[in-house]
Amino acid sequence: MEEQFHAWIDAHQASILRISRFYTFDKEEQKDLYQEILLQVWRSMPRFQGQCQVGTWIYRVAVNTALMFRRSLGRRKDRPGQFPAQEPFEGPSIEQQMDDQTRLSWLYRAIGQLKDIDRTLILLYLEDLSYEDISAVTGLSTNHVGVRLHRIRQQLSHLANLQGQ
Repeated sequence: MEEQFHAWIDAHQASILRISRFYTFDKEEQKDLYQEILLQVWRSMPRFQGQCQVGTWIYRVAVNTALMFRRSLGRRKDRPGQFPAQEPFEGPSIEQQMDDQTRLSWLYRAIGQLKDIDRTLILLYLEDLSYEDISAVTGLSTNHVGVRLHRIRQQLSHLANLQGQ
């Protein structure tokens, strides 16, 4: 089982890291979340029944773990109730010449303003999962996934237009 775990993590490490970055911007919290996801994947392995692809199953475990992690951060007394992703942000105007890193940073912050389910959907979409796979991870119907992703893209476009004003 340990060998299989390492193979799965090696194959999906980049996705797990991206999920960690999507759900918190603090570097230490990202490391903690990454480790928590690995722990949950390990603990959940005996319950994996092979009814979906391993990658889809790992996404489901990772997203659920990330959502629980965010909730636990909000309940801690020594932490502010707001997450960095939920704070308003100011980025460079659209007219300015932005390099790829600045654009990516802006996109992460914009996505951070979305509701948890929308953030999850756009994350999975950006991971190139099919609507069917996103449906399997989230439990939403395939049609609902398509409609919500369309609305999310419109919302992000609107935020980009506001940023340019």
